[in-house]
Amino acid sequence: MFEEVTEPRKPTGKILWLGVPLLMIVLLGGWFLVSMLSNSEAGSDTSRTARRGESGTDDSQLLQIIQDDKWGYMDGNGTIVITPRFEYAFPFSEGLAPVAAGSDGLLALFGYINRHGQLVIAADFLEAGPFASNGLAYVRVQSGKRGYINRKGVLVIPPRFDTQLANNGNFVDGLAEVKVGDKHGYIDQTGELVIPAKFDYAGEFSEGLAVVGEGGQAYYIDRTGNPVIRPAYDHLQRFSEGLAAVGKAYEDPKAGYSVKWGYIDKAGKVVVPAKFVAADNFSEGLAVVSTGREWAYVDRSGAIVIPRGSEGAASRFSEGLASVSIGPPGPPRMGVSKCGYIDRDGNMAIEPQFWLCDLFRGGLASVTTDAGRGYIDRSGAYVWKPTK
Repeated sequence: MFEEVTEPRKPTGKILWLGVPLLMIVLLGGWFLVSMLSNSEAGSDTSRTARRGESGTDDSQLLQIIQDDKWGYMDGNGTIVITPRFEYAFPFSEGLAPVAAGSDGLLALFGYINRHGQLVIAADFLEAGPFASNGLAYVRVQSGKRGYINRKGVLVIPPRFDTQLANNGNFVDGLAEVKVGDKHGYIDQTGELVIPAKFDYAGEFSEGLAVVGEGGQAYYIDRTGNPVIRPAYDHLQRFSEGLAAVGKAYEDPKAGYSVKWGYIDKAGKVVVPAKFVAADNFSEGLAVVSTGREWAYVDRSGAIVIPRGSEGAASRFSEGLASVSIGPPGPPRMGVSKCGYIDRDGNMAIEPQFWLCDLFRGGLASVTTDAGRGYIDRSGAYVWKPTK
């Protein structure tokens, strides 16, 4: 449920960013769907949308493509700049991108390429994360432990940490969540455990705060590890645009265990009372919620500004557009429903014609049809026609 502390994400294994991250919860026997944004919306040090790489060009303009089951990159005009030849290829950050460029005979091994497609860090890792603005990226070595390398591929923070569950160990706001044994804490860029590993769960920092769980209680801490908000709620999400969705559990006579969601501000004050069946993070001043009868977009007061009904699915706004699906309740499914994009007035800007729609980033969005994965611009025109 929406990045809440009681449902930590499972380790993703070797495929770190493949495809479109999606989040679904039950609504009226169907589905309520929300696309989850990348770390950039939380003030991440690994932003995909506004990060300039080694050549001074926006990394978001090197986009993954697939041809004949191999991955490569195109530029924002749809021109191939790195020939598809990798088993997997992931987004660029700080001018480098992890790619599957080797194998130990059983599992893919990951290294890093530069913007010219040259392998500049050898494919020696079982997992490889994005480089943060501090010049560090997490990797998992053959022992199964995780550490951090610099841009030269040197392990500057030795691999001594266990699998992360919150945000894969990326540095966010200068801190990275790590797991030591069965407890979670945070390190700084020197590798020092600056917030002790004492939590049962530790989420990524967003707007200076992080959700942690300890002894069955969830609360918010600041960057020093001090508790700053202890809301009387059972489920917590991270802060976005100054608000966080919080949920209160209750026993429904018909449905059993249920949760009502609302929003608090960074002082812990209730801004929107708990009245929704589901509530997502705010993006561009709006958030997707479910009333139990319909899904809709609400403003910061909790007022519905774009009603969408009970059918289909919805995503967060990005660059003024949000993907929605038309058809039976649930995520877009090939041959069953299609997704397109609405504008902030709720008008259909790009007609439903795809069965998977990603967020717009840098003026382009990845879409999927039965022909494969492609990219469209804000008018809905293909910049890269679907391939696979």
